[in-house]
Amino acid sequence: MPSHTSASEVLMALGALAVAQEEERSSGELDALTGSVMSALDGFRESRSEVAA
Repeated sequence: MPSHTSASEVLMALGALAVAQEEERSSGELDALTGSVMSALDGFRESRSEVAA
């Protein structure tokens, strides 16, 4: 099934990471949020390449 990640999903993931960093959350939580950002970016890239194809 194709991924259809939007730019707003990437921005929300980045925002959640920024808030967590500002609140000085644990490194485990930050790592998990970083993974979410990377996953959202990967999904966005895939959806953009599907549109271009």
